[in-house]
Amino acid sequence: MKDSALRKRTIDPEQIGMETYRNVKQADYTKEAEVYDLKRFSHVAGRFYAELSNQVIFDLLEAKEGDRILDLATGTGRVSVGMAEKGVSIFGADLTWKMIERAKEKASEKRLTNVSFHLADGLQLPYKENTFDKIVSIRFFHILPFEMQKAILQEVRRVLKPGGTFIVEFNSPFAGLFLWALRRDHLVIWPRQVRELFQGMAIVKKVGVMLPGLGRIAKVNPQLGYALGRRLDFFPFNHLCNQILIVARKDEEASVKAA
Repeated sequence: MKDSALRKRTIDPEQIGMETYRNVKQADYTKEAEVYDLKRFSHVAGRFYAELSNQVIFDLLEAKEGDRILDLATGTGRVSVGMAEKGVSIFGADLTWKMIERAKEKASEKRLTNVSFHLADGLQLPYKENTFDKIVSIRFFHILPFEMQKAILQEVRRVLKPGGTFIVEFNSPFAGLFLWALRRDHLVIWPRQVRELFQGMAIVKKVGVMLPGLGRIAKVNPQLGYALGRRLDFFPFNHLCNQILIVARKDEEASVKAA
């Protein structure tokens, strides 16, 4: 995991190009697919993060019957399968077929019929304009350099309906009082980058996930841990969390050119 994480910083997409960088990450996650969940969510803290973040995402989605919802970079289906278990109809898309296979296995084991999976490249999504009411993307943008984030967000705006909602997770630079910003294995997003990245969209809310120390509280009192974790949507606590969810809405009259 550490070698893979350090690769994020040693490979410069500006030198090798976004397509080559994409291919490198696809190869990394093809190798990682079989052990991805085991490494991240098999321990107490990992399970708490996964369950808490899924609940926060569910609350933010406010899914209605008939909504077309996309989980972009679904990976092994943690979010898409989790949402489907809560009754949400959802599509999961990912660049890596091995990850999609794991997601399909999970959905099949749980006998879910309200989730389907597509092989898709975030730089060129295989969907028509204005297809989705809501799009969510978790544990994806943090591995992308800023220029690549902008390119993928342009695709998100294209396939999102006017007035549609985009929920995306980033690493917060303020987590641990700036310690995450200093770590070599983390890409973070700064406020000025948020303003540039979301041009043509209105930022509705910023919600923190996993305030440092919350996992310890949950070990002692799980109910209190979950209750606190679902209320980190105000300054400064949202910015002090390890991850921050940005909820943005596409302008009602937005066009692809304007975006």
